[in-house]
Order: sequence, then structure tokens, then C-alpha cells
Amino acid sequence: MAFTFGAKLNPKIKVLTPQFRSVPQASPPLPKPIPSHPHTTAQTANTPAKTAQTRTVRCNGNGRAPTPTNNAKLAPPSKKRKASRQASPANNAVNFRSDSDESPSSSEVISHSEKRFRPSPDRKQDDGRRAFSSMFREGTLKIIHAADVRMKGKGKSATSELLRAKIIVEVQYPGAAQRERYALAFAKDHINPAEDIYAVAQIVGHTYLRGEQQEKFIASEPQPGPLRKLERAKNHLCQNKLSEVNPDLLEAFKAALDNYNIALAALIKGGAIDRNFASNRLSPDVASFIVKQVYHRVVSPQVDIIHSKVEDKNNTYGELESFFVSRIISETKLKSDQVFIDLGSGVGNVVLQVALEVGCESWGCEMREVSCKAADQQKEEFKARCRLWGLKAGGVHLQKGDFRENDEIRQAMKKADVILVNNEVFGADLNQYLKDVFLDCKDGCCVVSLKSFGPSSDKRNDNDTFSQFVIKELDYYSGDVSWKGEGGKYYVATKDPEAALKAQKTYEHYEKSRRR
Repeated sequence: MAFTFGAKLNPKIKVLTPQFRSVPQASPPLPKPIPSHPHTTAQTANTPAKTAQTRTVRCNGNGRAPTPTNNAKLAPPSKKRKASRQASPANNAVNFRSDSDESPSSSEVISHSEKRFRPSPDRKQDDGRRAFSSMFREGTLKIIHAADVRMKGKGKSATSELLRAKIIVEVQYPGAAQRERYALAFAKDHINPAEDIYAVAQIVGHTYLRGEQQEKFIASEPQPGPLRKLERAKNHLCQNKLSEVNPDLLEAFKAALDNYNIALAALIKGGAIDRNFASNRLSPDVASFIVKQVYHRVVSPQVDIIHSKVEDKNNTYGELESFFVSRIISETKLKSDQVFIDLGSGVGNVVLQVALEVGCESWGCEMREVSCKAADQQKEEFKARCRLWGLKAGGVHLQKGDFRENDEIRQAMKKADVILVNNEVFGADLNQYLKDVFLDCKDGCCVVSLKSFGPSSDKRNDNDTFSQFVIKELDYYSGDVSWKGEGGKYYVATKDPEAALKAQKTYEHYEKSRRR
């Protein structure tokens, strides 16, 4: 029915019913993902927003417990992770693309090489650090070649025969004329030669080259560079699922490796590598990869013996993973002119990583004989590999025996800037002994532990021997330690008597105000 308001309808005019059109409203943009783990890979645009809302922790800086941004908790895995032989260092250090031929599209968030080699945003430049040394041109370095690694134990003889029967190739490093031998054979619990070699080439391209030389070396198109050719050959080889590797794929990889060796040798001869050594920045990822190379040539063949059970829980063996160690370095602001000590250093992984990543004087003390022997072997391999890469590490000092009875360690603790102690399973008597010893540390020294030596600083007790320390509680995550799958807490206690007293007075004032 139409309303005419008293007027006559004109038959020539057609009355239309109004039509309403609904306009869809643009949905609000998805929130950016908040990573809960420092080494979590980048989220892609297709990742649902819900999965990105993970837990992050902020420490309020006054020694009190950190406050989570939401109520989520770190969820433990369904099964406790068993300590086992680590994978090839390339597997741990590099997350290779699964494609066999194509380069990543421009829509990808960040290419792997950019994620791996960009500097940590939390790490300040250490102007005193000189990571690169002159090239080792003469003589022979005594290294353990990947082709010579033999796993010890039951059932290892068959894979050793397999390694001896395969093609042997050599890999050029940037710091020495000497090359490392690899066997192009693929066996369980052995170094994956294709991935390890490609990781070496990747580090060379992204760390040792600059400008146009780097662009040509890592180029994907229009003319693929040595790195891209090696990547293609590696992907084809690693995707082969047959029990016997196709000989054509092996030859293709060997040809790509020869191309890489020739290109790098030419750059070394032309002086390009020496000129680029002026850089004083060393990526934590590169330091981690080199330490893992050492580990998998020295420790992995005898890991079953080293991981054997011990009766005394104070001597329980466990390892902190490299990315956890890097975060400890950032948290404590460790610099190249300082001193680091690891009490209960095991096979020496942390000591070696800190010496290379930071360049500082690095000490360790271990009482298990089998671990001390492996640590000494790692130290020798580490020194040779640093020369192979053209790198300069800080001084490494590995002490044997009980740190309670070692005079050199006691003296080193008095000048230490950072002391790490994995005291999670230490007994009460040993933890009390350490609390008393830490009183002799200099002001500003940071004690990093997996069990707190005292209450938070706002609950300071003058009768407690650890009352001179300001304690910060932090989170570590799943995969940060070798002995369990879930995360936990760790503590950074800084010796600062004035700050500790100030925190106590502030807390007492707050308590008085609250009671009024």
C-alpha cells in the first residue's frame, strides 16, 4: 500500500518498493603472532590467529616472579623425552627447504638464510670482539674428518663398512687451504654429508662474503650461484628414498660441490676472504654450528658411554642446548673482555660455545673421568676447527676434579663475571656450599642456575648468606635442555649489595603501607 497524503495517484508513475543492499564489513586484521620461544620459526600469513597466541614472559626487573601476558601455561609434552644421540649438526642448525628445485616465492615471510644469519636483536655490539683471524695457509691441521667418524658399540660395524664403500669428497673451508673429507653415504646416527656440506657452504656465503661477491655466490637467478647449485643437488639427493642412492644423484652432488670448491678457492686466492675478515661480528648460529661439528666428530661416537648412569645425583650428566646458552649470554651481557665459568662442565660444550660466540676467557670444571676425557678431545678438535674457519676464540681452560677442591677454579671464581651451575639435582649440602663460596665473587658477578639459591630480592633475609644478590627468575623452554622435554625456570642472581638492600627496604615500606 502506497501513502498519497490526499493526492491522486498518477497512473503513469509506477511505485517501486525500496530495495536495501547489505554491504559486507571488512573484518579487522588478525593480530600479529607473539612468539613464546626465542627460536620459534616465523609464522606464515595462513597461520590461524589462535595458534599465535602463545605465552610470553616479562621480568619486572626487581627480582620478583615474572608475570605472564595471559593465563596460558607451558604445556609439557605427552611423553618425557629420552636423552639420545643428537642428529647431524646440519639438522640442528639449519631448517632446509623441502623443495627440490624452486626458490622460495617472494610471499614467504623470511627466507631461511635471512632468519639464520641475521644478528640477534637482543645482543649489543661488542666493539672489543675480534672474531676473525688471518688465514692458516701452511701446514696441516689435525682434524677429525667426517669420513673417518666411526660409531662405537653394538651393530656399528655394518655402517662403518658402508661408509668405506662410498664416494669420498672434499670440502673447502674459508680459513685454511686444507679440506675436510666426507663420505657420500647415508646411515642412521651418522653425519648427513649432504646437509652438513651445504650448511658449511651456506655459512660461507652469508658470513664470509660481502656485496657483489656474495650476490653472485648465493644467487638463484638468472644465473644460479655455487650455493644454489649445491642446494639443488643436495635436495635431490636427500629426497631419494631408495635403500641404494642413485649414482647419478651422487655424481650431480659431487659436481656441484666441485663448483663450490673452485669458486671459494678463487675468492681466497684473490684476497676476498682476508679483506672480509675485518668484520668483528660472529652470528651465534655460526658459533653453535661449529661447536656441533666438534661434538659430532668427538662425542657422538662415544655418547653411549658418556651418558651411562651414575650413582651420585650431583654428577648426573645433562646438556644445555646451544640456543639456551645464547640467551644466557644475552641476559648476562657477557663481553669478550670478561670471564665465564661453568661448574660441572661435562664434555665442555658450553665452555667452547661461549669462548667462540663471545670471545672471552672461558673456564670449565668436571669430575667425571669419561666426560673430562671427551672434553679434552673436544678442546683439541675445537682449536683445529677454529683455524679451519679462520676464527679466533677466547682462552679455554678445562679443569678436572671436584670444583670444591680445585684451587684454580676457586681463584678464577673471584674474577668471574658470569658463573653457570646446573644445580637442579644438587643436594642441599652442595647448594649451601656454593652459596657460601659465591660471597667471594666480585660485585656485578652473575650466577646462572637452574635452582634458585635464595628467595626473590623483595623477600631478602639479612641472615641468608645469599642476601647480597638480586635474583631474577626466567623461563626456559621445551628443547632447551637434554634431560627432559618440558620447560622450566632458571635464575640469574647478580651480586649487588646496594640494590639488594634497596629492594628489601622498598618491600618493607610497601608492607607497612598495606597494613595501615
